Amino acid sequence: MDRLIEVLACDLCTELQSHILSTGASPFLGVYAA
Repeated sequence: MDRLIEVLACDLCTELQSHILSTGASPFLGVYAA
């Protein structure tokens, strides 16, 4: 179960990072925009 959570968290992190990079927004703005 922990492993599944780790994988999901990793995917979410990657999505968020790519979203922030593509929008050029700050991490906080990226979180709210998503």
